[in-house]
Amino acid sequence: MPVSVTFSPPSTFVLRSSGKVSLEDGRGALEEVRNDLRLREGAALLNEAVDVSEVPSIAELCVLAADLVPLVRHGLRRIAVVVPEKLVGVARTFAAFAWVMNANVRVFSRLADAQRWLAPQ
Repeated sequence: MPVSVTFSPPSTFVLRSSGKVSLEDGRGALEEVRNDLRLREGAALLNEAVDVSEVPSIAELCVLAADLVPLVRHGLRRIAVVVPEKLVGVARTFAAFAWVMNANVRVFSRLADAQRWLAPQ
């Protein structure tokens, strides 16, 4: 499966994405997070996408950004996306769509920077 979902206590959902990631893969992962009882105020999401070779289209990224709305309403505080250099532009486009949905998304090229940004304040 191109996207797996795990949970890292105390409150971070970790998506690990690899290969060709479709709209359905992304929506399925977000739905899994939305249905998880550990989703609460202050939760964070880390998408480790350094091994992704193909991503959804721009229009599909807009759909995925809209899928963030229920997660934000349930308390998702921050979303960090870690991508290889070749996907930074696409990831920033997704972050812009997400911002319109009131989701706080940042794009990183280094996992350690993303983890530091997601750390509880």
